[in-house]
Amino acid sequence: LANGEHHVSPDCQSCELYKQSPSEPQFKSLMCLPIIYGRTPSGRPRLLGLINLHNKQSVRPWSDEHVHMIEPWADITALAILANHHELTMLPNRPFTEYLVTEAIGRSRPLYVAYIDLDDFGAVNEAFGHRPANEVIQQFAASLRQDASEGVTLCHMHGDEFVLLIEDRTRDEALAKVNAVLMHVGESQDKFQS
Repeated sequence: LANGEHHVSPDCQSCELYKQSPSEPQFKSLMCLPIIYGRTPSGRPRLLGLINLHNKQSVRPWSDEHVHMIEPWADITALAILANHHELTMLPNRPFTEYLVTEAIGRSRPLYVAYIDLDDFGAVNEAFGHRPANEVIQQFAASLRQDASEGVTLCHMHGDEFVLLIEDRTRDEALAKVNAVLMHVGESQDKFQS
């Protein structure tokens, strides 16, 4: 699937992909279509997700006609994902972050927002160019993502600007979470520089 090809299993009992599932197969046949957008820096298709079609009734092969009927939905889904996520990091983007904040406020629960940016990042961009700078942003986002937990949403606003949304925590718990994230980012930065 990572190479952009669809996967069809006419019999789920013999499907290796399905056997790896933690639950017992409930379906007779399966078709997976990758949701692809663009390519990674290494040239591989960028996998955003999967559309899975299951058939509970019978074991039957999926035809090319089925695949062609579903492929446009994979394209539409890719556009919907990209409308709400930053293309570089696939984290929620500014408009989606604003929506998440509005929703959180509407739930009348505690919400803490931490703004994080990279100091002097413009100098990295100027000195090394966009591609290396983008790689730094992706590594930084990956480092932040490792610390995201339940009730913590990492968002990529723009360029080197990130936001942590921390819900349902006390003020002290939220501050401790932000400090833990920044500590981990500092450790990752030390590893990256050495």
